[in-house]
Amino acid sequence: MKQAFLALALVIGLLSILFLKRDPKRNHDIPDQSLSLSTFSSQQRRESNSSSRWPNTLSREALHARISEIDDTEVLIAFIISQLKGNEALMLEVLGDSDLGGFYIRTLSDALVAYYADKELFASLEQIEGALGSSGNSFLYDQIADGLLSNHSGQEDPRELLQYLSAPHRDHIYNMVAYDVGEQMILNQDDPKSVVELIEEFPDLTQKENLLSGALVEWMLQLDDPNPALEHIRDKEPSPSKDHLIYEAFNHYSYDDPSSILPWLEDIQEKEYKDNAIYNTAIDMSLNQPDQFKAWFSSLPESDLKTNIHHISSWLLDNQPTPSQ
Repeated sequence: MKQAFLALALVIGLLSILFLKRDPKRNHDIPDQSLSLSTFSSQQRRESNSSSRWPNTLSREALHARISEIDDTEVLIAFIISQLKGNEALMLEVLGDSDLGGFYIRTLSDALVAYYADKELFASLEQIEGALGSSGNSFLYDQIADGLLSNHSGQEDPRELLQYLSAPHRDHIYNMVAYDVGEQMILNQDDPKSVVELIEEFPDLTQKENLLSGALVEWMLQLDDPNPALEHIRDKEPSPSKDHLIYEAFNHYSYDDPSSILPWLEDIQEKEYKDNAIYNTAIDMSLNQPDQFKAWFSSLPESDLKTNIHHISSWLLDNQPTPSQ
């Protein structure tokens, strides 16, 4: 009987050991794989599957064949990115003469902008331009160049950036991105005024006004102070960039202290800009500086604009919430 009891105890002990080894929650040497699977996104799984599914040394013919076979946009983009990592020059050439179809061209260009964002900007743009710029898919090059220059050119030397854009054969790209590039040129600059002066003095810039507009407004917004940029243009000849800066100054700063920026109204030449600035400032003044508003409003010439301002400002004043509300 004693021997049977010992045998039973031995069996129970062995079963316990086996159970502990198989239960990952009770055996800390065995990691719980369920957590990593649940946090592994579907996009990550697609990318992982894509990279292992396709060799990245396919021939030109094989690349064309795969592109024509894949009918899922996300899978196709994952395939293209995987091949760029293997043979960038060849994949770009294949993209240049492939029938990509227009329905996903924006999605593809966004993916390629993300792929090239951390690479050397000018070298990447020249490589893409060489492969796609004169191809049947030149629109794809335009979209990639637009995305890279508009969002990732802030780290480049401003003069080199202007030299790149001023090449005559890049006029259509430059026309698309001038304002955004102007903003980018001010980013990370300790002396934004010198960048603005560089743009002003740089020869043969066909979109100089758009470039200046972006740079001047970004300078103003980075400082969160309109005065340095406004003082810079005070004695400049009337121009679209001057009008745009003053208009944006009213948009951003008239609410807090409209009377301080009011003298700049007379410098706006473009009627639409001027009317909008007057209208927005009048509303801000009527709410925040009613006494100054009445004196200024009475000096405005009679016009439809003045009538509209009177109606809306009267309504706002009549419907202002009381302190108890």
